[in-house]
Amino acid sequence: LRLVGRLPASQPASLEVCSFVREDLVPAMAGAAQLCDALRGAEWAREARSAGMRFAGLVPNAKGYEAFRRASLGPRDSERALDTVVCLVSCTDTHSQKNVKMPFERALEVTRSVIEQAVRDGFNVRAYASMAFVCPFEGLVPHARAAHVARALGEADPNAIVVLADTLGSALPEDVDARLAHVLAQAGLPASRIGMHMHNA
Repeated sequence: LRLVGRLPASQPASLEVCSFVREDLVPAMAGAAQLCDALRGAEWAREARSAGMRFAGLVPNAKGYEAFRRASLGPRDSERALDTVVCLVSCTDTHSQKNVKMPFERALEVTRSVIEQAVRDGFNVRAYASMAFVCPFEGLVPHARAAHVARALGEADPNAIVVLADTLGSALPEDVDARLAHVLAQAGLPASRIGMHMHNA
């Protein structure tokens, strides 16, 4: 909480503060609910929210979303600790199987369902197409697959930002340009709804 409390001074539009993953599998990310409780009572967080800053949490699946929702809402709906759901889906079948134990199409279906529920619950959504450039198991990801994922995520929430993630930091500049152009042409999303997650690697 002390670390998160120092970040608003840099005036980001949003802060992703925790992840709702299985704590027995990822113990380093344990304590998301407790962090939300502390965040809800922090004066600096209230001030940041009133200035327009959003607070986000990562959810990998439907169970993660339910944990996010419980932790975010707290005792009264007006006291939401988090206002933005961060979802992601791997663009390749092999990585999806290894990461969330689901084949690609099933993971995409589940993620769309989570997004749709989050919208019904009044949360903002940021959706990541993970491994949108290169997969450690399948290599270069076809442009059409990245566009397919972007379209599916964008359709689940007409206001969501869809992020193409160079998860490994392996994308080449020329492929970034070509892939983004393909997604803009094929995914039916305006440039204002596309984000990029890149690494200086």
